[in-house]
Amino acid sequence: MTRPARSILYLLPGSIALMLALIFPLHNTQAVTIVSIKVEQDMITPNSPTSQSSVAGSAVAQPPSVKITDAFGNPASGVDVTFTITGGEGSITGDGNVTSGPDGIAAIGGWTLGAIAGANTMTAVNAGYAGSPVTFTATGTSGEATKVVLTRQSAGTASGSAFTTQPQVTIQDAAGNTVSSSTARVTATISDDGTLVGTTTAIATAGVATFTNLGIAGKAGTAYTITYTVSNLDPANQIVTVTPGLASKLAITRQPSSSTVSKAPFAVQPEVTIQDAEGNAMTDATNAITLTLSTGTGKLDGMMTMNAVAGVADFSGNGLNIDLAGADKVLTASAVGLTAAATNAFAITAGPASQIEIVTQPGGNSVVSGTMLAGQPEIKVSDEGGNGITGVTVTATLEGAYGTLTNNTAITDDNGKATFTELTFTSTFATASPDYTIKFSYDTISVTSGSVTHTLAVGKPYQGGYIAYLGSPFTTGLIAAQRDLGDLQWGGFGTLIGTGGGLGEGKVNTERIVVQLANNPGYAAGACDSYSVTEGGVTYDDWYLPSRDELHQLYQNLHNRHIGGFAPSGYWSSTEDGAGGGAWTQNFDNGSQYGDYKGLERRVRPVRAF
Repeated sequence: MTRPARSILYLLPGSIALMLALIFPLHNTQAVTIVSIKVEQDMITPNSPTSQSSVAGSAVAQPPSVKITDAFGNPASGVDVTFTITGGEGSITGDGNVTSGPDGIAAIGGWTLGAIAGANTMTAVNAGYAGSPVTFTATGTSGEATKVVLTRQSAGTASGSAFTTQPQVTIQDAAGNTVSSSTARVTATISDDGTLVGTTTAIATAGVATFTNLGIAGKAGTAYTITYTVSNLDPANQIVTVTPGLASKLAITRQPSSSTVSKAPFAVQPEVTIQDAEGNAMTDATNAITLTLSTGTGKLDGMMTMNAVAGVADFSGNGLNIDLAGADKVLTASAVGLTAAATNAFAITAGPASQIEIVTQPGGNSVVSGTMLAGQPEIKVSDEGGNGITGVTVTATLEGAYGTLTNNTAITDDNGKATFTELTFTSTFATASPDYTIKFSYDTISVTSGSVTHTLAVGKPYQGGYIAYLGSPFTTGLIAAQRDLGDLQWGGFGTLIGTGGGLGEGKVNTERIVVQLANNPGYAAGACDSYSVTEGGVTYDDWYLPSRDELHQLYQNLHNRHIGGFAPSGYWSSTEDGAGGGAWTQNFDNGSQYGDYKGLERRVRPVRAF
C-alpha cells in the first residue's frame, strides 16, 4: 500500500527548519527525514548587571549598558538605543539616547536612584533587535539617619490626661527615607511652664517610635512646643494648645474683704472657680459650692451655697457676713468630689455700740456707806453681734438722791469690759439709806443694776454703839460707845509708854497703857478696857481708848451730826504728847487737839473696831 508523499516544516526559534520528504508515494513504512537549518538574528543583551542596590538618591556603582550584535554574533556599532527610567523617579547622567560603539556596547553616563528608598527600574530599547527591551532594576536603600520626623501628630490635648491620639515619630535619612534599621530612643520634652505626663520616651521599631500614654499638663489656651529628640539627630517639633482637663479642685479666685464690720455683708464677696489639676477653669462645670467658716469664732450668715455658672460661683449679692469680731476668720469652699479651697485670713471688727450689760452686779447685794463697794461691778459694751467695744468710758450714776458715787468711771478693755476697781458709795443718810440702784451708761445706751442695800452707814447704831468711821485700816470700821465713862485721869505722869496717833493704833496703845498702869480701871485706858455692853444677846467687850486720829473721827463724823451725845469739852486720846507728862486731847467744842497734863480729868469715850 502506498501513501501520498508528505512534507512537514518546523521552524525553531533562532533557526529555519526544512523538512523534505521526497518519497512519493509514501508508504506507512517509509522513513521521514527531518532536516533542521538554523537562521541567526540581530540581538540586544545586557552588558552590565541588571540588578544593583545603592543608597536612595545616589548613583549605582555600574551604569547600565547593553551590547548590540548582528545575526552572526558580531558587535554592531552605530545602533541607537534608548535608556528610559520606568520606576523610582531617578535620573540619567547625560543623554538617555546613546549609540553603540565599535564594541557594540551602548552605555549611559550614570543612573542616580530616586530619593525615596525602594525599587527603581530602567529599560534599554531598540525595537528592531531581539531581546529588547532590556530591563535593569536597582533597590534604593535608606542612608544614614539624620533627623527625627513627626509622622503622626498628637491629638486630644486635655490638660493632665494622655493624648487621645498618641504621637508617632520616624527616624529618617537626609532624603526623608525611614531608617528601618534604627532602634533609637526618642525623648519628648516641653517648653517652659508646661509639664509632660505619662511616659516621655519611646523606642523605635524598624525606624518608627510610637508613644503610648504621653500627655501634657498646662494652662488652657496656651500653645506649648513639644520637641522629640534623638541624640545627634535633628529634632522634630509640635505645637500643642492645651484644653482644660477633668474637674479636680476649687480655687478662691476673689478673696473676701480683708476687714468688715460685724454682721455687715462683706464689701467684697468671695468668688470660687472650679478648676482642673493644673488650675484651668472648667467653663462647663455647674457644681454646687458651699462656703463655711472654718477658722475663727462666730456664725457665717447669708446665702452660703450656690451653683457654679460656667465654672464660677460668684457670691456677690449673697450677703455673706459674720457676727463675732476677730482677725483670724477663714472661709472654706467645698463641693462634692473636688478638693476644697480656703480663703486668706481676714478680720471682722466690732460695729457701733448697741448694747450694754452688767457682767458683775455692784455691791455684793449690800454696801457700806463711804467705802468701796465690796463687789465692784463689771460692765460690757458690745455691738449688735455681741462684740466688745474697746476703749470707751462707762459712767456709773445713782438712781435716786440717796448719796454720791466716786471713782465712777471705767474704760472698756479689748473684750469690751469695763471693770470698776474703786467705785465708792457715800450715803446722804446718817443711818441706813433706802435700797438704791446704779445706772451704767455709754453714749446713748445704759443699763441699771439690781437693787443694792445700804446696810451700814456712819452714825448708824451698830453692835453696842454708833458707827463713827468706815474703811481702812479696819476690816470694816470704828464704833464709838453710846455714852461717856465720865471724867477720868489719863495716869502715868512722868512715864513715856510709847503710843501712836494714827488710825488703827488705839487698840495697841490701850494694851500698853493698861500693862504700864497695872490695869487700873480708875484711869481712862483701864476704864475703856473694862467696859462691855450686851446687845441682841451678844456681849461686846473689846473696847479701848481711841488714838488721836480715831478720836477726831468721832468728833467729825458723830458729834458734828449730833449723834452720840458728846459733851462740848475735852476728851482723852490714847496718844501721848511729849516726854511722858502729857497726852493728846480732842476738844469737842471747837474741834481742836492739844496736849494736856495726864493728871487732869477729861471725858472718856470707848471705841471698838469691827
